[in-house]
Amino acid sequence: YKGGMGRSTTLFAYARYCAIHEKKKVVILDCDFEAPGYLNFFNLSNHPRLLSGEVNGIVEYLLDTDFEGEKISIKEKYTIEVDNDYSGEGQIIILPAGNLNEDRIITDLHDIEGNTISTHKDHYIESLARLDTTRNDSIIGNFNKLLIDIEYQINPDIILIDARTGFNDIFGVTALHLSNCIVAFFGSSEQTKPGLKFLLDKYNRIKHNEAARKLNLILVNSILPKI
Repeated sequence: YKGGMGRSTTLFAYARYCAIHEKKKVVILDCDFEAPGYLNFFNLSNHPRLLSGEVNGIVEYLLDTDFEGEKISIKEKYTIEVDNDYSGEGQIIILPAGNLNEDRIITDLHDIEGNTISTHKDHYIESLARLDTTRNDSIIGNFNKLLIDIEYQINPDIILIDARTGFNDIFGVTALHLSNCIVAFFGSSEQTKPGLKFLLDKYNRIKHNEAARKLNLILVNSILPKI
């Protein structure tokens, strides 16, 4: 619910553990769209595929899929593989939140009117503003297609999703509707209580209304007081 609980750092460490010690193929989805940061964790901000505009991210995928349909290649246009210094004998593949390139790059994609689409930071912000997260059926359908594309094209052992903090639609979609396991980080302060209550209420409602669904919840009190 609040930032600074160690959520992203723990996901980064767990991804590395799975890759290095378990030799797993790990996919990370950076769904913290307003404050993406996984490229910095893996020192990828200046990666040539990103700087060339060759790689976009989840926000662009969610919009591009409406126009490109089945022709979209997740691996070629929306992922970047982490250096094996971080992954050992396993693999870590990131779907960044989006393309935050400062330079305007012309792509081979076209909008509904046939105009060429370019990628850059302004395009990402514009795309984020156009992303409709208010209609559950639409956003759930698009995210579900994304996960199916990942399964089919990449075939990972595990998919890790970092949703943003607070009450938001992306958390509701990626965690409550599509995940097998939610790991929730919270502190002992009064500020975290509303978020914890919200999560528990939602989780209990799912367990009551969708008894056949196997959804696990792990709560982590990540910042402990001195006493």
